[in-house]
Amino acid sequence: MTDIIIQGIGGRMGHALCEMIAKREDCRVVAGIDVKDGEQNGIPVYDSLEKLEGKGDVIIDFSSPPPLWKRLCLIAKPTSCPSWSAPPACPRSCS
Repeated sequence: MTDIIIQGIGGRMGHALCEMIAKREDCRVVAGIDVKDGEQNGIPVYDSLEKLEGKGDVIIDFSSPPPLWKRLCLIAKPTSCPSWSAPPACPRSCS
């Protein structure tokens, strides 16, 4: 079973993903990230990745681009920003 975390769980696409994943037997949503802590349909929601405490195998991100860079830095600890999608003002302080 694949444990999924949805960044932007409170948005339109976050809700749609939860509905689709709930119909599957090979994966489940174990947590969400959004603007404030709480719960959505029995799924714990946190306001930051730091609060996940190791939950999840996969993060699906449906948030805006600026928060994405911060999350990538927390997860991958890159020495520079990924070249495949680096914006012109890529934050270099993520190492």
